[in-house]
Amino acid sequence: MNAAWLIIAFAGALAVEPAGVAPTPPPPELDSRPLDCSQGYAGLKATIRALPGAAAVAAPAGVQLEAVSTQAGGILTIYNFTTPSNPAHPYVARRRIFPEDGVMNSDISVCPYGDKAASDALTAEFNRLNDAFVLSLSRPPR
Repeated sequence: MNAAWLIIAFAGALAVEPAGVAPTPPPPELDSRPLDCSQGYAGLKATIRALPGAAAVAAPAGVQLEAVSTQAGGILTIYNFTTPSNPAHPYVARRRIFPEDGVMNSDISVCPYGDKAASDALTAEFNRLNDAFVLSLSRPPR
């Protein structure tokens, strides 16, 4: 997996609400409930791609993931879908970055439909990247 692409996907999708404009509340799809894995890989992918404001994030060659981003109510959400060549396929992850109590926080919800060991490894990598990204937002600029 190309870690730099995943971090750039987060950073590139991060949008700031204009000053003086009240943030819009996040739609139900962006709340903290786990993903609805009962939809299956194809159903969940179709549902996510149909979300208002959903935007595909281009992946460099060789990355075995597709990504879709949404942003609402100060919450940046990246949905990742494995491609058939990924050992964890089929697998869907929702990774959110959001402000909480004055600091940035993150969470992840996954639907691992494929190989358990490969899915566990991918989830651990996403958690590591989320933690690193949140930490980078918490540091003062140089």
